[in-house]
Amino acid sequence: MKIEKRHGSDERRILTAMIVNQTVLSRVAPKWEKGGLFQSAWGNLVGEWCVDFYDRYEEPPGKSIEGLFEAWAEGGDKETVKLVESFLSSLSDEYDRLNEEVNPEFVLDCANRHFNKVKLSRLRDALEGYIDNGELDKAQKKLDTWNRIDVSASAGVDLFNDASVLQSSFVEATEPLITYTGDLGPFFEPALTRDSLVSILASEKKGKTHWLIDMAFRAVQQRRKVAFFAVGDMSLAQMNRRFAVRAARRPLKDNPYLYPVSMDEPGEPELEERTPDGPLDWRDAHKAYSKILNKYALDGKPPLKLSVHPNSTISVHGIAAELDAWERQGWNADIIVIDYADILAPVNGSAETRDPRRAA
Repeated sequence: MKIEKRHGSDERRILTAMIVNQTVLSRVAPKWEKGGLFQSAWGNLVGEWCVDFYDRYEEPPGKSIEGLFEAWAEGGDKETVKLVESFLSSLSDEYDRLNEEVNPEFVLDCANRHFNKVKLSRLRDALEGYIDNGELDKAQKKLDTWNRIDVSASAGVDLFNDASVLQSSFVEATEPLITYTGDLGPFFEPALTRDSLVSILASEKKGKTHWLIDMAFRAVQQRRKVAFFAVGDMSLAQMNRRFAVRAARRPLKDNPYLYPVSMDEPGEPELEERTPDGPLDWRDAHKAYSKILNKYALDGKPPLKLSVHPNSTISVHGIAAELDAWERQGWNADIIVIDYADILAPVNGSAETRDPRRAA
């Protein structure tokens, strides 16, 4: 896409989030500066529309951005009109889906970096101009009055007066990353929101990994990106086979099995005996994965990344480093699954006194 090459993915990502996401726009709007915070003229134009719309209606413009563009386009600069039209055309009919895919914290982190880079570039240009003209007092004053911008949700919040923070806090709390049908929805969903840390506790061989894999697949089917870290005694091949079983929805072996086809309320599930044509092999798994990708594609980006590590060979810092590396490649996880978190390597190289492994 022309805009992607010319202005970079950060600017596009931030602008898209400002158009569709309440949390992102509510944090950017109060910090928006005259002249804008993007490098490009068209980016500042669209950003200004979003901020003005939020100031008036206290919500992101969403599809209304097209109306704002049409009202402006008649008298706009032809080159800028062409760029904005190309950008908005790429979002056409996708506003609801785009809002679901936005990770507000990640976008706000990108906005902090991008906006401060732009501000520093402008500061540099202004200082060079003053110095070249011998106006050192003006250069010093400009330097003294420069302030770093911070749009992150936790940056100096005015708890009693900042209504935008209060509003976004309640919006985020009601949006689960993974949804379930039936009674599992009210049970799981309030905990499965952004910023949440959820633990699944049970004795050995009670199905903890089964539940985590199921959660990962449900997230993929709801167009979330999942980073799955398997820590323990399973190899990459073993984990691959477990994921393949879940994707194909049948056992690894060719033995007859019982498949739940319905559930009476209350009561036991109705089971149907099925017999596969043969053992599950890599071709069956590949076919199952292809169906999932075709149905739940995420703009060509992998919906799930699997990272397998032996017991106590990766720490929290190691996981963060892998996530950072993926982020630099343009892939950012909505959900991080760690199986098992209790056998991660100690951060400082030795177990803490309250660590159950040390106590055992």
